[in-house]
Amino acid sequence: TEWADFDNSTEDWLQFEELRVRLDQLVSELPEKCQLVFKLSREEGLTYKQIAEHMNISVKTVETQLSRALKKIRAGIQRFLITL
Repeated sequence: TEWADFDNSTEDWLQFEELRVRLDQLVSELPEKCQLVFKLSREEGLTYKQIAEHMNISVKTVETQLSRALKKIRAGIQRFLITL
């Protein structure tokens, strides 16, 4: 059973790593503004208001850009998961 557990956890880790790489690719394919809004929100943990001030854009624009980014990322991840 130890080998079976090791194999499953190794396979899970490899699939997770593939997913992480795919996510990075999807983010890098976003338009520049979408990419920056996504990174400031998800990686830096900034609020919509903080992002708006940082980028000198409206909060509504932040919402729109993040919504677009998430929509594209979700679609790309779904396509990727179908192949697993």
